[in-house]
Amino acid sequence: MAPDPRIDADDIPELLVLDVGGVLYRSVMPGIVAEIALAAGTDEERLRRHVDTELFHGFWSGRMSIGAFWARLGAFAGGPARPTEGVPGRMCPLPALARLPDWSRHVRLGVLSNHRGEWARPALARAGVLELLDPVLISSETGLVKPGDAAFAQLVHLGVPPSRILYVDDRAAALRGAERAGVRTLWADPAGRWAGVLDDHLGGLRRAATG
Repeated sequence: MAPDPRIDADDIPELLVLDVGGVLYRSVMPGIVAEIALAAGTDEERLRRHVDTELFHGFWSGRMSIGAFWARLGAFAGGPARPTEGVPGRMCPLPALARLPDWSRHVRLGVLSNHRGEWARPALARAGVLELLDPVLISSETGLVKPGDAAFAQLVHLGVPPSRILYVDDRAAALRGAERAGVRTLWADPAGRWAGVLDDHLGGLRRAATG
């Protein structure tokens, strides 16, 4: 059983860095793979393994174009391989997205995500939160893919001590990568309890600052 999300009482973040897929939006790739597998009449799990092992790093690092990704996915699936709806439009917000304006009044916010800038930036801009985020570290733009250490080394060079950075992700491997860089972590549990934990923590800091 996974542990409950928690923040140590003395872990006061100066910078809160969040993943995009699984934290601010539902991850889009599982649904895309399921849709393509159904349209092509192929096994979904087989197609998912192909994405994770053969296409993952090239695509998310930006070295493979989106067009090339669809072409290679279609060739493997043996059928059409383009989702029926544009990807930014099918990105479904999670409840934490609506909390960003409030959180931004109490802590600096950023994102570090394995994503495509062509997808993530329009979605964040449409939600009105892109301007709240600094840094915006998207793997297709930086070329650095989690959970590789180089992806998290980017956080160490932002002028904030790693011990005062709190990183949120739903993937255990990514959390371990952040911890190797000396960054504090918070697990984004599927039930979304982590956002309430963060609300309570930031509320405590506000009360301490005004008390």
